[in-house]
Amino acid sequence: MEKTNVIIAENSLHPELRNLLLEKQEGYLNTDILSMQNYLLRTARASNEESELLLKVYHTVLEHRDSLTALKESAQYPFFAMELVSFLKEMASFSIAYESLPESTQIQK
Repeated sequence: MEKTNVIIAENSLHPELRNLLLEKQEGYLNTDILSMQNYLLRTARASNEESELLLKVYHTVLEHRDSLTALKESAQYPFFAMELVSFLKEMASFSIAYESLPESTQIQK
């Protein structure tokens, strides 16, 4: 998934900015032109989604903590869930499937 560039500008400038971007060879693919209000709304929404994801992961980890081996003690801390979410995002960015992770040793499981 490619990152989106964001240009924050007054609404009245949006058409002119689009025209300027279209004059370039790349156009404005993966570029959003937003007002400050819309940018803040988008950021708040993303922040809420991130918080919800973190809570879901944290609760799931706590539910399955007894089945963990090497990281059982670490799993009780919220930072563990944060690292797990970060790892899952990294896997997704490289299109790595969960099923392809190694499981040959107890620690890898």
